[in-house]
Amino acid sequence: MSEPLKLTMGDTWTWTRPGGDYPASAGWALVYFFSKPGGTVKQVTTTAAGGDFQASVTATDTADTAKWTPGLYTWTARVAKGAESYTVATGKMRIVDNPLTAVATQTHAEKCLPIIEAALERCLLQGDVVEYEIEGVKFKKNKTELLTLRNAYRQEIRMERGQLGMRLIPVSLR
Repeated sequence: MSEPLKLTMGDTWTWTRPGGDYPASAGWALVYFFSKPGGTVKQVTTTAAGGDFQASVTATDTADTAKWTPGLYTWTARVAKGAESYTVATGKMRIVDNPLTAVATQTHAEKCLPIIEAALERCLLQGDVVEYEIEGVKFKKNKTELLTLRNAYRQEIRMERGQLGMRLIPVSLR
């Protein structure tokens, strides 16, 4: 088994990375580094399993929200032996809430988007300029400004969810 694509907080995480050109049996050590925007870099050390490397994080550690938070992480696997050090793999991994303790939480963008969309609907009834309130702050915007805000918040939500990527555009060849 190689690195998983998704891990759940509160579970024990284990996976094995093949040693390849840098086997544990030859004295190489492997460490994973995890990072996400706005977060600190976290390290997961591995143990030798023959020539391979075994990563393991206890359920107690994965449940600790001071150490791990849900989101899309970028990981880097680095081997080291003496003065030598090499990056052997990189990837992305999604960490999801512990289903036993998860509380429905919304990000700022998830809270604002429905309010902006409701303000856009009011534009249809009240004219081009509309007033609305988000978390106690009053705003006065025109339809163009609201459309710009709506698109920005939609983009932010897609980024938070790791859903940005290539869009397929249908093409007809005649």
